Amino acid sequence: MYGIHIESYEMLEMTPDLLIDAYYLKGNVSLEEKTQKLPEFIQFGPYTQFSNDLYGYVKKNWVEKYPEAYKAMFHPSPLTPEQIEEQNRKLNRNN
Repeated sequence: MYGIHIESYEMLEMTPDLLIDAYYLKGNVSLEEKTQKLPEFIQFGPYTQFSNDLYGYVKKNWVEKYPEAYKAMFHPSPLTPEQIEEQNRKLNRNN
């Protein structure tokens, strides 16, 4: 009817890992990169609610699976709070 022929298929349970892989592939991102960077938001059609919900779910599972990569995305100051305060005092004296 539509010129579509299905050779075979396999039913799989949609696990968080499989969903993350599918999301990366949909975004044209190599699966080797998935351990290094958070997936980018993908808009699915004109309705944003589905896209937002799906991205939220994928992001939550990615953060749980790769917590070290998530922490590495934020660059905390190597200075202690006392060192920051001292640095601010020195800067204020110079102004």
